[in-house]
Amino acid sequence: MKVGELLELKDPKKAGDIYSRYPANFDNPNNDDAFIAGEVVRLLMRGKDYTKWKADSEELVKVGKSLVVMGLVQSVEVISGWVEKLEAANQTSILCEVFCAVNRKPKDDEEMKRYFQRKGWILGKATLQAAIDAARADLHHLEGAWVKA
Repeated sequence: MKVGELLELKDPKKAGDIYSRYPANFDNPNNDDAFIAGEVVRLLMRGKDYTKWKADSEELVKVGKSLVVMGLVQSVEVISGWVEKLEAANQTSILCEVFCAVNRKPKDDEEMKRYFQRKGWILGKATLQAAIDAARADLHHLEGAWVKA
């Protein structure tokens, strides 16, 4: 974590990449997970690069995963400022996935679909869910390694 702090001013994107390696627990995230997730979002969305990210870019997926953790631990209100920025940048596909994950509902849930329609958000391919599933697998692998040690 100290390396991330040292890089924050010089290279915020690199610092965000380092923080994003923290193995968050998506099934039961805690305040530590939310703090690190907040740092990832803050650092990766510094500046206006997020307006140029492609829908499946690594940065956008990291921000999406982090918003899910923050939303699960804190609330949707806490992430609302970041949501507004991504919405203004037309990154609505990832926002659909974030809101589904925070509400623990599938993308085809009627309530979610109505909400997205009201917001004018368009569902895209499931890039975030694949990344969350991979992160869960990594965390379970790490937990298994700790048990064996």
